[in-house]
Amino acid sequence: EFFVRDDLNRYLAVLPTDLACDVILWTYNIEEDPTKDFYFSVDLDLGTFCNNGGSDHTNLVWEANKHVDVYAAVAARDIAAGEEVLCNYGSGAGDEDDGEE
Repeated sequence: EFFVRDDLNRYLAVLPTDLACDVILWTYNIEEDPTKDFYFSVDLDLGTFCNNGGSDHTNLVWEANKHVDVYAAVAARDIAAGEEVLCNYGSGAGDEDDGEE
C-alpha cells in the first residue's frame, strides 16, 4: 500500500519498464478517504505471476494447504525451458469458473 505518491513513483522507478507497466495495471485506489490525498494498493496475487491458460492449456496448478491459508504453485507437467507458464485464473481460490470469458 502507498499513502504518498512519491513512494509509489520511487517503487515504480526501480522496476524494469515492462514490469512497472504491469504493476500500474495492478494498482488501484483501495479506499476513498477525503482525509487522505493518496491511498493506492498494488494487487500481486497468485495469478499475477502467470498468464491464464484456462482449463485446456494450464501447465501450473495451485495446491492448497489444508492447515493454513496458503497456496503452492506446482507444475502440472514438465515445463520446457522458454515455455510460457500458464495457470487457470479460476482455480485455486475456490472459484469454479475456468477463468475464460
